[in-house]
Parts: sequence; structure tokens; C-alpha cells
Amino acid sequence: MNDGTVFIVDDDQGLLGSLELLLGSVGLDVRSFKSPNDFLNSYQRCAGCVLIDDRMPEMTGLALQTELVKRGIPLSVVLMTGFADANRTARAFKEGAVDFIEKPFQPEELIDVVKGALERGCEVFREDEESHEFHAKLASLTPRERDVFDQLLTGKPNKLMADALEISDRTIEVHRARVMKKMGGDSVAELVRLATRFIAS
Repeated sequence: MNDGTVFIVDDDQGLLGSLELLLGSVGLDVRSFKSPNDFLNSYQRCAGCVLIDDRMPEMTGLALQTELVKRGIPLSVVLMTGFADANRTARAFKEGAVDFIEKPFQPEELIDVVKGALERGCEVFREDEESHEFHAKLASLTPRERDVFDQLLTGKPNKLMADALEISDRTIEVHRARVMKKMGGDSVAELVRLATRFIAS
């Protein structure tokens, strides 16, 4: 199976080894780390999920989860804990965790949770890649092309866009063609869809 990587972060070396064997036995690509900093220093952008022990001396699982969000690392998060805590569970989900699993867990349960998180992580990664690509194209527009792009999103005809920008209809047509070529959209409707997804309101 080559659909993303499962990262495991836990200071228990024995547990790390057993989890690697278990998840590797069902065809998952697994990488393990004994500390949050080891993981953060080694991570290279890719699709996947991260299984984090919530109780580590260097950094708690929740703190690592917050750091992932802060750094824009697009991995789905599963927190592991040996101590049930409703408040921490609620906070983990609020911060974006996809699951919270209590130790000791059954192998089948863990595999199901990780596969679900991996699937979600790959979806998030694809969306993140599409967003980066969209914003890179947007950044390639000249200031005037960006003005025209913004006008295109309003759905106005060329004449009204020209009036709004105080330029000629012909200039609008030229810039419109350049915008469509640079953005790679098949239609204005496609540009509106992408802008709706990737430009913060």
C-alpha cells in the first residue's frame, strides 16, 4: 500500500516497535519517532497521518498537535492516551484531531482508526496541494490582471468590468484572456469555484 505515511510519535520505545510491526503487517508505510522534536526535525512534506502519545515529557500530544497546525503540516492526527480525560479529548477534537484512542487498544481497533485517519490525511494533503497551486498561480498575476480576476468573480460582463476599472473593453478582453491562461481555469465558473474554496472570505 502506498497511499501516504503513518507517523508514530511515542517515548515508549517498546510500544513504537510493536506499533510499527502491527501497522506494517497490513501494508502501511510506517515511520516512528521517540520524541516530538525528532519528528518535527525529520518531517518532510507528504500525505499521511500521525499517531501521537498524549503524555510525553518533552511535549504533550496536544502541544504537538497545536505545533502541527501552527507550521501548516497537513497530517491528520490521532492521539493515544492511557488516561481518559473528557476535557483533553474535547480539546483534541476542537484542534482538529480525527480520533482519540485509549490504551490499551485492540489491534483491529487501532488498524481501523489509523486507516481512517490515513484516508482523511490524504484528502487533506490533496486539498492543501491544490490550494498551494492555486495561490501560486494567483501570485503570478500582475496587479492589473488581479483587478480583472477580482472583477471576473463578480460575474459582471466585460463592459461593466471595464467601467469599474476605468479601462477599455478591449483591454479587459486582453487581460481576461491572460488571467484565464495563467490560472488554468476552463471557465469563469471554474475560477469562481476555486476562489470560493481557496480564498479566505
